Amino acid sequence: MKTLIQVCGDPTVDWFRVHNEDITVRGGVYYWQRQKEESRVRLSSKPGGSALVLKLIKEMASAQLAEVEGTVLDDDLLNRPRDRRITTSWTLWKEFANPGFAYTSFRLWQWHEFEPAGWDYPSARLRGCPDLLVVQDSGLGFRSCPQGWPEILSLEDRSQGPGHIIYKLGQYNDGRENPLLNRIIEKGWAGRTSILSSISDLRACSVKIGVSLSWERMLEEVIAAVLSPNCPFVDRSTRKIKFHQVIVPIGTSGVVIVGRELNTLIFDRSGQEGDFASLVEGQMIGDNTSILCALASSWAENQEDMDWAQTARIGTILARLVLIKGYDVVEENNGYKHLQFPYHTIANAYRDLTAGRSTGDGLPYQDRISDVGIFVDKHHLTSTQSGTWTILENSLLPDLETGGSLHDQQSVGAVTACARSIVISGPQAALQNVPVETIGYWYSADRQEIEGVRSVNNAMRDYLQQKHPDKPLCVAVFGPPGVGKSFVIKEIARGLGMGAEAQLTFNLSQFDAADELSNAFNQIRDLNLKGKTPLVFWDEFDTPYQGRELGWLRYFLAPMQDGEYTNQGITHPLGGGIYVFAGATRYSFAEFRSGNNDEDRAAKKPDFISRLRAFINIRGINGNPNTIEDRLYMIRRAFILRQYLETNAPQIKHDNCYLIEPGVLDALLLISKYTNGTRSLENLLKMSNLADKRKYELSSLPPEHIIEMHVNSKEFNDLIIWGHREILRIGIRGHVLLDSRDTEKFQRAIDRVIEFIKDRFPKHYLLVFSDLSMGANRLLARAFMKIDASRLIAVLPFAQDDYVRDFGLNDDQPLNNLIEDLRSEYEYWQSRDALEIIEMPPAPTRQEAYLKAGYFIAEHSDLMIVAWDGNAENNASCTAQIAARAQELNLPVFHIWMNRSKGGESSPVDQGRYGQVRLKNFPGQPAGKWQDIDF
Repeated sequence: MKTLIQVCGDPTVDWFRVHNEDITVRGGVYYWQRQKEESRVRLSSKPGGSALVLKLIKEMASAQLAEVEGTVLDDDLLNRPRDRRITTSWTLWKEFANPGFAYTSFRLWQWHEFEPAGWDYPSARLRGCPDLLVVQDSGLGFRSCPQGWPEILSLEDRSQGPGHIIYKLGQYNDGRENPLLNRIIEKGWAGRTSILSSISDLRACSVKIGVSLSWERMLEEVIAAVLSPNCPFVDRSTRKIKFHQVIVPIGTSGVVIVGRELNTLIFDRSGQEGDFASLVEGQMIGDNTSILCALASSWAENQEDMDWAQTARIGTILARLVLIKGYDVVEENNGYKHLQFPYHTIANAYRDLTAGRSTGDGLPYQDRISDVGIFVDKHHLTSTQSGTWTILENSLLPDLETGGSLHDQQSVGAVTACARSIVISGPQAALQNVPVETIGYWYSADRQEIEGVRSVNNAMRDYLQQKHPDKPLCVAVFGPPGVGKSFVIKEIARGLGMGAEAQLTFNLSQFDAADELSNAFNQIRDLNLKGKTPLVFWDEFDTPYQGRELGWLRYFLAPMQDGEYTNQGITHPLGGGIYVFAGATRYSFAEFRSGNNDEDRAAKKPDFISRLRAFINIRGINGNPNTIEDRLYMIRRAFILRQYLETNAPQIKHDNCYLIEPGVLDALLLISKYTNGTRSLENLLKMSNLADKRKYELSSLPPEHIIEMHVNSKEFNDLIIWGHREILRIGIRGHVLLDSRDTEKFQRAIDRVIEFIKDRFPKHYLLVFSDLSMGANRLLARAFMKIDASRLIAVLPFAQDDYVRDFGLNDDQPLNNLIEDLRSEYEYWQSRDALEIIEMPPAPTRQEAYLKAGYFIAEHSDLMIVAWDGNAENNASCTAQIAARAQELNLPVFHIWMNRSKGGESSPVDQGRYGQVRLKNFPGQPAGKWQDIDF
């Protein structure tokens, strides 16, 4: 039996007038070039509103599976522009050339007006019970005419009803009740109703959906808007969505689906709101209709297994196809040509896409048409981590419910594999469902960078559209040295048509006196007098001047605010320009802004900040603040490495993939730190011998002393040798003060545990976390440091200088005779063996500081080794609490039995168990139970 689809709502007649380029008006006399009459496209009309939806669904839905009912407009209505029986709209269309392609397209050029009219809804009333009810509610009267609603809505029997309702809702921001929606809710059908609303209608409801800066922010704001009491989608008593879902198309760029359980984002992978539409001239109507009809057709074919997200993606692709292709030119039997919605093209494309075939072949931008990704927000990140979560992180590290734990090796391996793929195949191929922002040769998948770059790009674009501005636009860029702050701005400028001849750079760290600024300001004024908009880089603007922190800021207040400067008591006009302030001592805007002491106020920092319009934080290729908490630094590193290879080594690229020896690639990606950030990576590549090579080989690398300038050469060479080894993070923790009578027995237990790990995890790169305190921690660390494939990360309870004076000594037993030896060993590990040193934030007490460091180690390890007396009730023992935390996280845990010495006495552990080992939570073990190991 066929699925019955009923389409109801507000029909319209849309009239198209075509603009012809050969017609001009001069002095009141019309002139035109003679041409063949049959080549002209003339005035025409088409069904709009619900009548267009009906016609398109009939084309798209399978005739074997679905029967479609609704109002069909007769020729009399379509051919009478002054007919008062139906609402009509008037638009002007134009034939646009597509640069670089022979294909031209007819698109909408100007909106003129619409003429409202009453429609006889009762005479078009639909009878019977449909399986799917499609409502096109444009706010023209249908919602307020119960006599014209489908018969099924007037029945008292609630058990009868459509299987689903797709309700396209427009013009609902007037605060009035919607009787039709209320009727659906009253009958208990809200849970089977999907609302489709354009983003422009949503924005009209006094909600905040700003200019698109990132897809994450767009998702957050659309969800918040849908759930706002200003919109008719939420039950105010429960604050939950009333309907099955609300589907919000964002032009041809994407869709947000707000559901009761899940939220979904369909997005343009290479751009954001409006970016795809900006590829071509002209506008298009029918974006939302394409999505609506795709949803209806798919539901008719897949009622039991409807994939709303995938179908919304297909609908978005269809809307993009309509934009690029434009409206069809149809020739009638009498030779009359007119425009028509591309029904057949869209229907055929829908069938191709649902069958898994490509579409848009031969059209301009055919690769971009289908470049649409899907992100499913399973963890409601938009509400719990607003402003901080990223699609990239959620895609690569999906297990976000562990509070930051990285003990899921699959996720860590996914980051490494993804970074390799970005370098070899490019970000678009490697990140299938992650948005990648591209401006010139700069690209990124980091949300914070993208939002900063887009905000600066938008501010610069708007500023350049002003006519002769007399005050500058001021923005700031922050990041560690060598991260490419000026590169990002120059790529933005290049995209906006600002040439290098109008760019100036002044490094304030090289200025000795404020008088030298006059020369810089004169150069800026000269460019303005030449009619060019200056782009001025004020490098290291936050360096001290004459011994005063931020001493340069006061000299920029007048130029920033008034576009003028004073020299020897005379005020000179500067004119406009774009001033870019690049930080040197503060690596983020938050760091620069923090603090409001007397020194900051004396330096005029608040006044300076108030004059900035936007800022960018560039995070760089090293971990920020460290490689443990910054889980995706390797992805940023891969982006930069790919950019440098495209610039410096195009000859090793074959079939869009770079040929790099695996060991070399791993060393470049996995090295713990580049000494001078991005500059070090760039110099390593530039010093490599790639000029006549077809592949980046081991022999291409620069000499050892050059490598040592930029990275730890020992670690770099080890990474080359180890190749594609995965990383195993091992946390170690033990009692600080030991019973020294059985040290040898304890050492043998450590050796057996290490052999067990090496056997279970062969060909792994061991990353050992330790607080480097004395006792068991120091003995464990020493043992692991003897392994070639092992490296150390120090997690310090205090700042380094304070920690040198502590070393975890117990207040009751200082052991002063060991202090010098401990300090020497610590300083050696700190300078030579430790890949990274992580300092914990301040804690109220010494014990809490050690406990915080231990928790950090447990939460960022793949397995834990605890040397412990087994007393789980002793809350005074940090080791006991850290062992408990590791078990809470379901980490594999090795427990080495040992005594804990305090005040000359040992904890009451059976001497027969001293040095024995048990483990918990290893694969193959009974869940949650300790198991003794007999080595």
